[in-house]
Amino acid sequence: MAKLYLHVGMPKTGTSYIQAYMNLNAKRLKGDHDVDVISGRDPHIIACEHIGDARLRKREDINGLLQEKKLSEISKKLTTFSTGSVAICSSEYFTLSDKKSVLSYFSSYFDEVEVIYTVRRQDKLLASGFNQDVKALGRTSNLVWSKKDSLLDYYANCQEWVDLGAKVSIINFDQVRSSNQKIEEQFFEVCGISGNLSGYAIPDSKGANYSLKKREVLLKLALNRRGVSAPELLEEFISFNNQDVEFVLPKYYARVLMGYYSESNRKFADKFCIGTDMSEFIVSEPLVNGISGFEWNPLSESECLVDFFIQKLIP
Repeated sequence: MAKLYLHVGMPKTGTSYIQAYMNLNAKRLKGDHDVDVISGRDPHIIACEHIGDARLRKREDINGLLQEKKLSEISKKLTTFSTGSVAICSSEYFTLSDKKSVLSYFSSYFDEVEVIYTVRRQDKLLASGFNQDVKALGRTSNLVWSKKDSLLDYYANCQEWVDLGAKVSIINFDQVRSSNQKIEEQFFEVCGISGNLSGYAIPDSKGANYSLKKREVLLKLALNRRGVSAPELLEEFISFNNQDVEFVLPKYYARVLMGYYSESNRKFADKFCIGTDMSEFIVSEPLVNGISGFEWNPLSESECLVDFFIQKLIP
């Protein structure tokens, strides 16, 4: 029986690091553990091909991936998996794909599909996703959340995979990080891969896809809004900015968000996260209000000041 571990990595939960680690060590994983890695950008292309939202398919990064390679070319590789094969496929874009379509596709090549979700508390995920968009996509708009955003309802998403016939396993990224565990070891443990990983190649900072700190996000966002590309200035500031903190949502917005997902998170922890510390996901006294969303401008208190200095530095 051929089995696929499908890593539906939520963005900014160590997903890029796991992908880089597997790509670097694909031959060793095959030789040491008889595990195949669907490598390179192929997982991203597969995921994007199964995105049904026409608006998303027009997004620059997704449209670019769809132009790179035809799905039929990748599908030929999947026909080589035989009975007894174990493979891993990882992409954060699977969070945007149509689940039924994805499972139907992979069921043509694998007898069993197990979905692995790496998650973070919703307010942290929202902040880190905004961070990534500002850094990598040149985002200029404010951070926006609406209760219509189904991506952050972990229970509903995981239950949908289960209803379609897939098993689901969870990795709590923040728990792994706070306990000083190695995310790759936790990931491979879920995949049933055990043994000594010493000597395996470790991705460099490019593979790890680092996040910007709080003030770095503000500077990059301000540059984006002025339509200025100044990578040297940003890199110089990153080197100077050695006492900064993580970019997070204001406490009020975090409470609003966690209050909204309180019931969903409790069900998520009870059904999918047994044996995992999910205490920070559970709000004992959720903030009850009728708010259906919010919009936050991180530069609201300092945009004029930052804009003034950018104008002086870069006329």
